[in-house]
Amino acid sequence: MRSLTSLLASASLLFAGSASAQARRCPIEGEFCMSVAVPQVSAQSGSGNLYFQIEALTTYTWVAIGTGSAMSGSNIFVLYQDGNGNVTVSTRSATGRTMPRFQSDTQIEVLAGSGVSNGVMRANVVCRNCESWRGGSMDLASTATPWIAAWRPGNPLNSPDTNAAIAQHADFAQFRMDLTQAAIAQDANPFLTGANTGSGNTGNTNGNTNGNNGNNNGNPNRIGSGNLTDGEGIGSSGNRTMALVRVHGILMALAFVVLYPVGALLIPLVGRWYIHAACQTLAFLVMWAGFGTGYARASADGSLFKQGHTILGAVVTFAMVLQPALGLLHHRHYRKHNSRAVVSYIHIWYGRVLLLLGVVNGGLGLRLAGSPSPFVITYAVLAAVVGAAYGASTLIGSMRKSREFQEKQTGNGPYSPNYAPPGGYTGGSNNNNTYNSNRGYPRREDVPAQFQFQRRDRSDYRGYR
Repeated sequence: MRSLTSLLASASLLFAGSASAQARRCPIEGEFCMSVAVPQVSAQSGSGNLYFQIEALTTYTWVAIGTGSAMSGSNIFVLYQDGNGNVTVSTRSATGRTMPRFQSDTQIEVLAGSGVSNGVMRANVVCRNCESWRGGSMDLASTATPWIAAWRPGNPLNSPDTNAAIAQHADFAQFRMDLTQAAIAQDANPFLTGANTGSGNTGNTNGNTNGNNGNNNGNPNRIGSGNLTDGEGIGSSGNRTMALVRVHGILMALAFVVLYPVGALLIPLVGRWYIHAACQTLAFLVMWAGFGTGYARASADGSLFKQGHTILGAVVTFAMVLQPALGLLHHRHYRKHNSRAVVSYIHIWYGRVLLLLGVVNGGLGLRLAGSPSPFVITYAVLAAVVGAAYGASTLIGSMRKSREFQEKQTGNGPYSPNYAPPGGYTGGSNNNNTYNSNRGYPRREDVPAQFQFQRRDRSDYRGYR
């Protein structure tokens, strides 16, 4: 009876192996999928070979899967094109929230069936020691093993180098897989079905690859889900994180490259403090909206305050809180004394320094996101143009203020109290009350106190910058 039971169990396992039972998960349905298969001997012993397949459209710069619940401490496998019609599989690891780096401890081999064909890059891989790695371990017979996936759309990386630099992921997913549903009887490549040849690059060995695998249901630019067991999802960001990155970048660029500089250059040009205040208030609100989206994005993958961009961005944003208060103190002093004070210069230069840091941090953000060259060039050109306009307006304002001061000192020009308009108009017959002395208006001391008022014109605010 016992021998009959063993025979039935072996037959059942053999049938499962012939049917290539695999646990399968598609982080992006039809575009990015992965499958796992565990030989019976590996599941029973707790160590040995584990087979997995990664498939993704060639519209992705790279895709990756990892054994673990988070990027830090996971055993990560990154797939990208090698530039010769084949694929590169790079074994990587990450500590903290740094970008994953190549490591050679994980022993893998790219198997037959790997390559690039019909707009799909595919890697069939065997991992010799995936049951444990530096930072974690995995039970090959578990019903709920944690996995992660990440991806970045864009141009091909085209590198056979397993240590090639990659840009930060655009999105990620977390899920669990039941490896008991991935049992195969034979310790052999369960993904091989095709006949084309190619070669794959790995961190440890080079494997000859043959053919292509997968069911794309007749569409060469889609990846079929197949009749395989799906993993249990425990959370996926979908396209939310990428949308947050775009919104964050647009809002912060609008605040630091457009609104803040424009609000600053308006003062020396038009001399209206309330226009300046309105523009800077709008920039302040847009900045905080951008900070909120950036905070949500960084919190989603745990990179908050782990990178230079997020740290500098937070410092600049919170430092900006002082600017409205400094501006108010400067405005009150200028209205009362018609001149700048120490707080005025603090307000001006403090704002300039924060504005410059904000623009620089925007460049760091573009680099961190791996933005395409046209985006980077557009940002740089826009920042340069606005910076030049701000510098020109500051120079014009300084020249105008200097000219007004000289005219008042020399007694020549329209800003001099002794200025005589063309035609010799004196403003009245009273020689003691001529236009030359007070521009045709009665002297202040001749006007009863109850009728006196403070008169200001645009020139009064030209020093407000």
